Amino acid sequence: MNLILLKQSEIQPISSTEEHFIHLTSKDERAKHIANHLNKKSGETVSIGIIGGYKGKAIVQHQNGGGIRLEIQSDTLEPAAADEPEITVILAVPFPMRIKALWPVISSFTAVTRIVVVKGQ
Repeated sequence: MNLILLKQSEIQPISSTEEHFIHLTSKDERAKHIANHLNKKSGETVSIGIIGGYKGKAIVQHQNGGGIRLEIQSDTLEPAAADEPEITVILAVPFPMRIKALWPVISSFTAVTRIVVVKGQ
């Protein structure tokens, strides 16, 4: 799952409404990821996470000059789970090519915070 991380200080209110947005410049790696890797078009949604706060969805709006405006959908915001365990996966792989088959499985684990790969025998 791709989760675009935002700082609370980056979020700006939309005048006269309770909605908020964030503007990402064309040089921002998050904007590049949304446009080039996720191939999101204007009007599509992305998952966002506010550091130390909430998770939810935002609507992508492409701007002139390559920037992206994310309009946060406040009705989708929910507190981030603070009680998830932090799991470290240690892989001892004797054949490096075997690790390719493991990446999709490992990436599906939501509580894995660190992966350590060691040479197996």
